[in-house]
Amino acid sequence: MRLKEKYDKILEWFSENMPSAKSELNYSTPFELLVAVVLSAQCTDKRVNIVTLLKAIIFFLSKHLLKVKFLLIYIGIIFELYLLT
Repeated sequence: MRLKEKYDKILEWFSENMPSAKSELNYSTPFELLVAVVLSAQCTDKRVNIVTLLKAIIFFLSKHLLKVKFLLIYIGIIFELYLLT
């Protein structure tokens, strides 16, 4: 049996026996899935989901905190200019 025939047989078996296989990993992009799969090799899927959720929260907060920081700097500059006049 050739290699391609083996692959075809394996794919056929999975199509018949597990037609709607779902991952327990949470992801929204192919890159996030890749990172989650790499992390899951080191720990459980539940732990990976916790880590990726925390990563998303930290990214979201840092993105908005950066905007707040720039806004505060801008307000500070305006306030200093006001005091100099």
